[in-house]
Amino acid sequence: YSFGLLSPEQALLAFTTSMAAASADTMASEIGVLSPSPVLITNPSKVVEPGVDGGISFEGLTASFLSSVSISMLAYAGFLVLIEENHAFSASIELNYLFISVFFGFFGSVIDSFLGATLQNKRILTNNGVNLASISISVLLSLAFLEVL
Repeated sequence: YSFGLLSPEQALLAFTTSMAAASADTMASEIGVLSPSPVLITNPSKVVEPGVDGGISFEGLTASFLSSVSISMLAYAGFLVLIEENHAFSASIELNYLFISVFFGFFGSVIDSFLGATLQNKRILTNNGVNLASISISVLLSLAFLEVL
């Protein structure tokens, strides 16, 4: 945004989606390991041990979605409260952007699981690489979706 590459709307959406995706992935991992029967995202009939890269569970997905909702809401509430009316971001805040960041934040967590099951298990990417890729992909998809609207 500071370099003029993004509009205020795009910067707001990119920031919120990246925070939502990161927190959704973290909560999915932390709560998902408590699940008694996670399955592999690439093979849902295969039950795996909790904590396996690419494992998903109902509990983890629920925590992921709720985290994406809460972080998106907090980010937008913060922007509404802290941004002055004469700032460029003030006119950019729309409720529809909240829904976009919630969806793509949650979807980033799913992408993370898929990349973990494929590229991380084959040692092509590390956990940090998977996190970077999944957050970047979710942000780029959210920005592409914004352009379609």
